[in-house]
Amino acid sequence: MKRGGTILLCLLALLCTAFIWSNSAKPAVESAGQSLQILEQIQGFLLSLGFDQEILHTLVRKAAHVAEFALLACLWTGFAGRQWSHDRKFAWLLSFALCLMTAVIDETIQLGFEGRAGMIQDLWVDLSGVVIGMVFAGLLFAWKKRR
Repeated sequence: MKRGGTILLCLLALLCTAFIWSNSAKPAVESAGQSLQILEQIQGFLLSLGFDQEILHTLVRKAAHVAEFALLACLWTGFAGRQWSHDRKFAWLLSFALCLMTAVIDETIQLGFEGRAGMIQDLWVDLSGVVIGMVFAGLLFAWKKRR
């Protein structure tokens, strides 16, 4: 059973990576359109709180990056933690390295598409999601160990 769960986590992490990279391989107009669809669902509430629409659009885009990379970090941390349970330090470093590599490639992919730009600021946003995901995975490990 442990082996099957480990393989599943790896496959899900690879699918999450493909999802992230496929979104970066879209022209800016298409990417912005996706963000605007999400924004339309929540903008009434957020505008009533006094947020500027342009700021909201930026926040939605950044929140999507954080969420994607938090999920990716949870998946890689779960995979590595199961695969290398005897060496937790290596598992955590491997998880972080895989997520960092994904973020760097993600920003690099954007350089080849119209209206997109790979930006160091976005790399930091992605890495904040990685940290959140790894902390969450660590809490799950601790909770599971206590049970």
